[in-house]
Amino acid sequence: MTAVKEIHLIRLHNAQNEVLKESKRFNVLRIGRRWGKTELAKVLAIKTMLDGYPVGYWTPTYKDLAEIWNEMKHTLYEVIQSKNEQLKSITIFGGGKIDFWSMEEPNSGRGRKYKRAIIDEAEKSRNFQEAWGQAIRPTLADLEGDCWILSTPKGKKTFFTQLTEYPKKYDNWASWTLSTYTNPYISKNELEIMKAQMNDHEFRQEIMAESLDQNAMAFCFNFTNEHVGKTTWRSDLETYLSFDFNREPLTCIVAQKPEFNKLHIIEEIVDNIDIEEMCKIILIKYPNALFI
Repeated sequence: MTAVKEIHLIRLHNAQNEVLKESKRFNVLRIGRRWGKTELAKVLAIKTMLDGYPVGYWTPTYKDLAEIWNEMKHTLYEVIQSKNEQLKSITIFGGGKIDFWSMEEPNSGRGRKYKRAIIDEAEKSRNFQEAWGQAIRPTLADLEGDCWILSTPKGKKTFFTQLTEYPKKYDNWASWTLSTYTNPYISKNELEIMKAQMNDHEFRQEIMAESLDQNAMAFCFNFTNEHVGKTTWRSDLETYLSFDFNREPLTCIVAQKPEFNKLHIIEEIVDNIDIEEMCKIILIKYPNALFI
């Protein structure tokens, strides 16, 4: 009697299952840290392999590749027909196959054909855009394959962030922004502790999965408690307004520069109103101000 061979996968949480239900041909996941992207990627790869199709899996570096390679070897152990340690390729009984590639060489995978392409931590790769156009996207043409691009964001003007907007232009694209809070296996209390102890930029990017303008936030990285003190608005100084349209509700920072190398934050205005209503509030609070 032939022994039954099994593959053991973790049970996906609700947010992961919702993504699978809503998926299209090209899928972009902008997600917080510890959300479970690698486990989702493993499920996506293995399901395609079990159907007898080839899968291409791209990571930013060879170091990243080694980690997922070892995980997949362990998960697929019972059904592996052959594997190549040097080429990082696994074939299972039934014909399904997975090849692992590093985007350190942007042409990796060029000339292959896949039913599914998975790109893990796209934002970490300096060569992602080049790899996508020159290697990854063409590998899906023969089998009309689909693609999954997963990453925590690393800026507002990156190629990955551009792809999150593709569903507005193309019907066969879908994208999601999902914070770490949507993973039920991560303690909400732990996330609140992180929120209190991380700077706002880091928390919003790494946990809330927001694509932020790095340059606009640069001054925050040198901010410490010694820079905290009382200040008041002065009518003889120019008043600076900084609106953050990426936050809900709408937020405006009111600031002044009493000296060349100093910035005084007068207040942060947060309200569930539109930009015109917020401007009216600001004009009332700061009459005769010279706004910059």
